[in-house]
Amino acid sequence: MRSLTMGERLLTFFDTALVRLAAFVGLTPVLWNVLGETRFGVIVTATALAGLLDWPLRAFSATATRMLLAAVRVDDTVRLRRVVLMGWLLLSVLGLAIAAVLALQADSLVAALGIELALAPDASDYIVLTGLRIAAQASMSTWQSAVLAAGLAGELGAVRGARTLLEVLVCFLVATGAFSLRTLGVLELLIVALWGVALLLALRQAGEGWLPTFADLDWRTGRTLYANGALEATQSTPFLLTFDVAVFVAALVHGVELAAVLAVAANACRLSAGAALQVGGLIFGRIKQIGVSTPRVQRRWLVRRATDAALAVVGALTVLWCLMGTRVLAAWLDVPPPTGLGLGVAVLLPFAVASIVAVRYLVTVGMESHLGPVAAAELMLAVILCLGMIGPWGLGGAVLAITLAHVLTIGWRAPWTMCRDLQMSPLRFARGRLWRFAIAVVPALLGGLALSGLRTVRGARELLTIAVICLIFQTVAAFTSWYVAAQRVGVEDD
Repeated sequence: MRSLTMGERLLTFFDTALVRLAAFVGLTPVLWNVLGETRFGVIVTATALAGLLDWPLRAFSATATRMLLAAVRVDDTVRLRRVVLMGWLLLSVLGLAIAAVLALQADSLVAALGIELALAPDASDYIVLTGLRIAAQASMSTWQSAVLAAGLAGELGAVRGARTLLEVLVCFLVATGAFSLRTLGVLELLIVALWGVALLLALRQAGEGWLPTFADLDWRTGRTLYANGALEATQSTPFLLTFDVAVFVAALVHGVELAAVLAVAANACRLSAGAALQVGGLIFGRIKQIGVSTPRVQRRWLVRRATDAALAVVGALTVLWCLMGTRVLAAWLDVPPPTGLGLGVAVLLPFAVASIVAVRYLVTVGMESHLGPVAAAELMLAVILCLGMIGPWGLGGAVLAITLAHVLTIGWRAPWTMCRDLQMSPLRFARGRLWRFAIAVVPALLGGLALSGLRTVRGARELLTIAVICLIFQTVAAFTSWYVAAQRVGVEDD
């Protein structure tokens, strides 16, 4: 396998959680103020809807990747081409069906969201273009699976990084001049098309054996791909999809303007989860290398290290969320303070840590089938609780609703299943790991409550605010120092 060029390495860097976090923090307030609440709300509502609709498509893509990797292991080039072709056809048909539904229902959806008449045609066109983007991404996802299965992970990272860079550049372009939602939708569709071309060029490096022809049509392979993909869709954890549920419900109940505020919090949570998994990614890669047959003691140690890494990242980010509180978030976006939103996110993240690690472990060792029923239950419960809680308690109620949905389903089931496989007591695991998280979170929650309750402060209140901020940052420093020291000396507290 060839080594990456310096340019490809730089592009790969743009696919990291660090760059995405920087782009999110740097661009969100700019785009909000340039586009206005309604236009920004239309964009995030359409994005949330796209996330809900293409969830099965991502499951089919993951299934295609596994089937391709199985063919690579036995060097079956005929099966390779068949899976690539049938996966492309299946996902293209499903993507076009979603695009057709959105195109036919765009006007009705705009009316249900209560978008003002002057903006309605532009918003309707953007929803139609979102459907076309889903179709294009679905069609190209099989090529992405093939690039990954071909052992071109570095090239894939460079292609995805280039796409991220283009998306950031488009945001700057939008923020510097006049634009319409229709124009933005066309630009997003163009980026997906360029992404597909880059994937095909990357795949050519794997050799001609990867590029199928219509002679490779095999309906039996297609049926297998469909059956396994449908099973994967019911077994995949939809934890991150619950944010899309909350944003879409908020748009229907409160309008796209307030849904946009919730979407900012949802994106921050996605980035938090992504950063935690990226930090622990090397450890999970090690779990995959040692295989399921390796003694449980070694896998148990690796899971503890991954949990520590996730707790360190999410702990620090939770402190920042509490520090921001609802008022700092509102000042950042220049909107009325959404009561309880910052506190709701701070409550959500601690509960998500253990389940994120556990789900990643179960998928790595091939035990994701244990998550099927509870994964579907989480989505349904999130919808029901959001509809019931968002009315009386607003956006903070929506975040607490998806927290409850997660805790009552995958939040306990995934860690319990993981601990049973590792022959480890769940109570012992929690006692050994989660108390570290409390060191940072408890003062942060108290500080967040204090900051959220204060108005414009003078004198004693201002001093109290400064004291709380200092306490939080000192806690973060102490927590991080203890964590680093523990890793260096190999502390085990089980």
